[in-house]
Amino acid sequence: MGRQGEAHWLIGSLLVLLLAYSSTALPASRSELSRWLGDVVTPELREMLSRHPRYRGQSLQLLHAGANGLADAVVTVLTINLRGREGIELYSPAPQPLPVSASPARIDDLQCTSLEDGRLRLLVSAVAAGKRKGQVRIALVEPGAATGSTHSWEWRGSLSRAERETLGVSRAPQIADGSMVAPWGGQDIEQAAQDMQRQLACALRPQVATRLDLAWFEASNLPPLLADTVHRSRHLLGSYAELGFAEESPDYRLAAEVTAFSADVWQLWLKGVPQSNGLAPVQAVAYFRHQPPPAQPLITPYRRTAGAPVTPVHERGDALDYLAVEMLDASLGRERAGSAELQVRLRLENRSEWPIDYAFSLSGGHYQHCVSEPAQYRHDRYGRLAGRLEAGQSVVRPLVIRGAEHRPNPWFGARKCAGFRSLEGFEHYPASGDSVTEYVRWGL
Repeated sequence: MGRQGEAHWLIGSLLVLLLAYSSTALPASRSELSRWLGDVVTPELREMLSRHPRYRGQSLQLLHAGANGLADAVVTVLTINLRGREGIELYSPAPQPLPVSASPARIDDLQCTSLEDGRLRLLVSAVAAGKRKGQVRIALVEPGAATGSTHSWEWRGSLSRAERETLGVSRAPQIADGSMVAPWGGQDIEQAAQDMQRQLACALRPQVATRLDLAWFEASNLPPLLADTVHRSRHLLGSYAELGFAEESPDYRLAAEVTAFSADVWQLWLKGVPQSNGLAPVQAVAYFRHQPPPAQPLITPYRRTAGAPVTPVHERGDALDYLAVEMLDASLGRERAGSAELQVRLRLENRSEWPIDYAFSLSGGHYQHCVSEPAQYRHDRYGRLAGRLEAGQSVVRPLVIRGAEHRPNPWFGARKCAGFRSLEGFEHYPASGDSVTEYVRWGL
């Protein structure tokens, strides 16, 4: 038996061993999922991780994005089949929690570089997809995750009896870091507040000349976990010498917004809206696992027609799975003295039977010396596109960012060319849409 045949046999056998513990009889042959993992995913991953100069030798952490036994089993199978391969380094220790020390007294002392440790992450999710069927997604996420996953594999098909049973077995959630994969929980208020105030303070720091005054709107109707995080974040933010709170003539107005992404996962935004010209919008975002749902719901049930039964939003699945986005083009629009418009045209399609509310935000700015390298990028403005798609509706919408600096041929000084930080979220929306999605939810 050759090496490739051995790999296929090993994957099939392992899935049988991992998934058949609840079954009285072993399957006679490999399942559809086993064949997909053995014939498609594992060979491609081995080739990419061991040979591609971008990934070779990087530390790789495998995580289950869906807290169930099937995702956990697939992670185990992939771990066994990637471990020990030349050029592939697997990360095994649990990631360290965020520091919870007091905020620095001065904002310039704040560490604003990414807390990511440079690891690649391979995220595995598994969900039911109808009678006796399932859907498995494997995504490779680069350090920082700012641009979402760079490669992904998806499978949808029939599950064996053991696989179906294992899909229904709950697994403990991953160590929390506030991401969609590992949301904060009730025991993480201090760490969540530390992370959110750090995000906000780092966004505010470039706007500080000597001092910024902030007006903070008290959040209402928040579940205790989110309310406590918001209040603690406000307290920590007020510890900086350069920041203060004032209702009269503030530089920024800050408010909290909450969006439900599933039955028990919520997205919390802290947003700062500038009150004068020359200041850029700021924001911090994190995900929280909160169960049971708040006593006073943040989502209102939607009625399809008068007299029809009320269907809670979360019973329809994730709205993000039903929104198709295609980037048609990106271009430089109308130019004015020293600035230009950046334009992206998108085709949006609602593939569900219910309305979907959506909002996208995208960074626009310029590249110093007109060199399109990440280190040369400077943010100028955000563009935002929001609206509603009715069931089955398809539209083409422009997302416009105005006021990006653009001086390609200046009389004096450095050249500056308007451009985007990253369009990958729109170019590869099924895999990277979360990098530009502000929210996608069922219509309220």
